[in-house]
Amino acid sequence: MVSPHVNSIVGLLSVLIQLTDFINYMRLSIHNRVTRILVSILIFLIVLFLIAPHLMDVEPPLVVKILLKPTEIIGGLVGGFLSHPNIGTEENPLYEGTPIDLLVGLIIIFFNVLLYPIGTYLLLSLLSRILKQKTSVENNLNLN
Repeated sequence: MVSPHVNSIVGLLSVLIQLTDFINYMRLSIHNRVTRILVSILIFLIVLFLIAPHLMDVEPPLVVKILLKPTEIIGGLVGGFLSHPNIGTEENPLYEGTPIDLLVGLIIIFFNVLLYPIGTYLLLSLLSRILKQKTSVENNLNLN
């Protein structure tokens, strides 16, 4: 009898082989815009699936904390511009969040999730340009 771990490893290897065949078939390259868009979409989905289950957690996993760090920074800056009524006393102030805080927070998280695929696309485009320039300089040196 084959253990379940062997079956999962065989399944994973099968998927990787199919992915390699797909990459070879599509001729995916960093210089191809479609490749950069596909990689960016993949990054978007990975970040979304990592963050979404833990949005309301009091203590999310470390990976989620790192991915949401820009949200924390921007939220602190934007939060100062929103009004927060004191529902406590003068001695013990208590501020509660409003529906506007929730809406602004969700918008900031949405832009945070978009930050990673956009950054990936821009980084891959920059790397593509650098590699093209390096290749053209090497070809010019070889011709001379």
